[in-house]
Amino acid sequence: MAYFRNTVVNLLNLHYAIFAIVMTGAGAFYCVFLLKSGVPMPGVLAAMATILLTRFVVRPIVPALAARFGLRRLLIAGTVFVAIQMLLLARVHGIGPNLYL
Repeated sequence: MAYFRNTVVNLLNLHYAIFAIVMTGAGAFYCVFLLKSGVPMPGVLAAMATILLTRFVVRPIVPALAARFGLRRLLIAGTVFVAIQMLLLARVHGIGPNLYL
């Protein structure tokens, strides 16, 4: 199988597998953290739905960005974006502007 010979594609697939495992755990963390910070269950579910909808909208744009800027830069930008999300999550205390960010 020729696609196993491409090291870049293999590393990208490995990265995505690790990312999927980590984001599944992060999703559970998001839910518990939001509940503990005073967000009611419908708000938690709406926040999770918004996160998934945003990913659904952004993912078709990613191949064009990867072709223009390169996979390495896009991977670095994605990692920074996820880290910023975690920093913003720490400021959430109930439903308010911090949750909407």
